Amino acid sequence: MSIADVSRSLRIEQKPLYRRLRRALMLLRKRLEAAGVSSADAEEILTDRNADLDFGFAGAGLVPGRSSRDEEGA
Repeated sequence: MSIADVSRSLRIEQKPLYRRLRRALMLLRKRLEAAGVSSADAEEILTDRNADLDFGFAGAGLVPGRSSRDEEGA
């Protein structure tokens, strides 16, 4: 989703969302680096079309791009 889509969905202004996103990405980077994952490692994983990136959304009842409201209406 774009920031504009998220903003409309949450009914909040876009500008604070950009700051939140920037902070979240900085925190993610720090935690990955602390875990020994370099930016080169992350780039390699994310650009490998054959990489199996399972983030556990299905097991947690979360599906990227769908809200819990979608599940209730389905």
